[in-house]
Amino acid sequence: MLIILASMPLYIAAFILYVIRGIRGPTVFDSVISIDAMCYDVAAFMVILSIYFQSYLLLGSAILLALWAYILDLVIARYYDKAEPVRGGTGR
Repeated sequence: MLIILASMPLYIAAFILYVIRGIRGPTVFDSVISIDAMCYDVAAFMVILSIYFQSYLLLGSAILLALWAYILDLVIARYYDKAEPVRGGTGR
């Protein structure tokens, strides 16, 4: 119980910072990184809760959440890899 109570303020502070970065991020990649970090932090906290409550259902959900964040990275990377690069200059 002490681990959960000690880690709650850290997770809440990190979550607030991730939301701010996701909203104010100057690029799409900053928003993607903040969403990834939020997912991984929630998954880590779910692992802590599953250890505390001795429930394997939370552990499986944490693994699925982490895999979802990884697949999100792959999809966005593939989308931006296929996009045409912006060409600057005089147009010659």
